[in-house]
Amino acid sequence: MESVIFAIVQLCTLAVMLIYGKKLSIANSNKQYWKTAVIPLLTYGFAYGLRFGRLVDWNPYYLRYVRLGNNMNLEDYEWVFEHICHYLYQLGIPYFGFIFLQCLFFMFSILLLFSINKDIVKWGLPVAFIFGAGNEMFIRFYMGFSFSIIAIYFLLRKDISYKQRYFWSICFAFLGGQTHSACYFILPIVLTSRLLDIKMISWQVSIPILFLTTFVFNISQFTFLTDIANQVTVLSGGSDFQGSGYLDHMDELIAGDFMSVGYMTSSFQTKIRTFCYIAPAFYYSSKLIRKDSLDVFLYNIFVIGAILDPCFGTVELLNRISRAMVFLGCIPYALWYVNAFKKNKRNSREFYLALISVFFLLYPYLNDAFLRPESKGLLFIWDANGRNYLPF
Repeated sequence: MESVIFAIVQLCTLAVMLIYGKKLSIANSNKQYWKTAVIPLLTYGFAYGLRFGRLVDWNPYYLRYVRLGNNMNLEDYEWVFEHICHYLYQLGIPYFGFIFLQCLFFMFSILLLFSINKDIVKWGLPVAFIFGAGNEMFIRFYMGFSFSIIAIYFLLRKDISYKQRYFWSICFAFLGGQTHSACYFILPIVLTSRLLDIKMISWQVSIPILFLTTFVFNISQFTFLTDIANQVTVLSGGSDFQGSGYLDHMDELIAGDFMSVGYMTSSFQTKIRTFCYIAPAFYYSSKLIRKDSLDVFLYNIFVIGAILDPCFGTVELLNRISRAMVFLGCIPYALWYVNAFKKNKRNSREFYLALISVFFLLYPYLNDAFLRPESKGLLFIWDANGRNYLPF
């Protein structure tokens, strides 16, 4: 019965994102946009914010939330995360309330990002929802990444001055890094956005490189990462840096001892599926990017992240950064899908490639919805039966 309820909730959530993505795209004012946005916002909060005991982060973070709530000195985390946990706990917010608010914040940041360009939210919302599936697993990272998305939102705004755009972008990027140190990656992206916006990475270059990183290269060939990791540790304060626990294992990672850092190999089938939904996006979205906008910047970040992800995406430390960069591809994807599914494109090669891309994009989500093993977690808070967390 638990698996049936889980599958129904997952399917209904996806349907809401598809239906309300279309509704949001025809909103004729910001007021109407946000009134309509309440439904996908609360639906996401219900489906993911009211989960219980799922995947690796949920259970250990219960104990961390309680400890930080009682005394911020009991745990060593980033400043923003510590204060959020402490003050929410002191206000009497239970742990599931904290998770619910974290999910609302993540979906709010997505909706805020697409409020700039409502024309593409029709496909942008469901694509961002699929790309953000890792929120169920990496609680603190996606809380920090929500700040990062808001940083990108301010960077893309055209109704405020450059100084204001960069000021607020840097502020929110800093808040993201002070929630999870891996989110500091957005700072250099913000600071170099003007350079990354000068010239688009050609699909003639990106697709062959994507093929190599997907099917040929692997992380054990990148020995220079050891030196980079050591420098990051030094610059970040040595052993006091939250990411040092990951970086301590970088030597083992490069040497091929993957299990110590949570490495999971991707099957050949997964590699084919990934290549088949990303490569066409490189090609078609590059033809739709407006050269006079920061869309070029977002496209380039997406391309770089997608190229790195097959090599780095299966290692926890690097996974978070590469997947976050791929997440920003929800805008290029949305541009392509909106164009490909126009009535005059029916029966065109672009239309059928977009259909294949959507299928491969949805496949892991639907597979998880129907076939998730009980060991990964299927429960909601009404299944807790008085328990605060599951043993781990």
